[in-house]
Amino acid sequence: MCVLVENCFHWVGYHLVQQLLDDNEEVDGIDDQRTLKQVHLAMYVARHAQFQLLQNPEINWEERQYSIHITVDTSVEVLETKPNGALTLTTSSQDTSTSDTIELPLLFGEWMPMTEDGMYRENGDWIGFQSEQFANEAVYVVDFMKVLVHCIKKNLLDSTSSSSENRNKSLAKCVKIQDNSPMNTNLETVKAHYIQHKTYY
Repeated sequence: MCVLVENCFHWVGYHLVQQLLDDNEEVDGIDDQRTLKQVHLAMYVARHAQFQLLQNPEINWEERQYSIHITVDTSVEVLETKPNGALTLTTSSQDTSTSDTIELPLLFGEWMPMTEDGMYRENGDWIGFQSEQFANEAVYVVDFMKVLVHCIKKNLLDSTSSSSENRNKSLAKCVKIQDNSPMNTNLETVKAHYIQHKTYY
């Protein structure tokens, strides 16, 4: 499977790329390297043999034969209705292109905008780690990406045997997950990472 990830050095995009590479998928990425964090994240994935950063992103579906194009969308328009951002998944074949949007849950993880006491969601709202909202809604980004990539791969494998509408419903249902690991363990890991790499946050 060859995947195109747009905004691959956004902190959510980075975790998506990492999971795809961990699953031995081929990944092309599109993003700027305007911030110190983006440059730092680029260094993590750029050395991977399965990753290619497109410098001139004129996308040719036929030439590269992408299985899917995923965009991490945190545009102002999206954040008006989806405060955590969204992923847009586009699949193309010879004659057709279909897109689906998945609203992201309240993801937390390494490289997110944060302080030692809380995090900033994509729309800029601050959420404390001790808050009820964080306890009830937060999902660890690594766990989310494992399930998402699994669902994408399953959806693509089943694409010849089910309708597009059914595949899209199953994918949307699949990514509505709960964090399977202990919240405190993941949170402590993220806090330790933040302290160690604070300069890049």
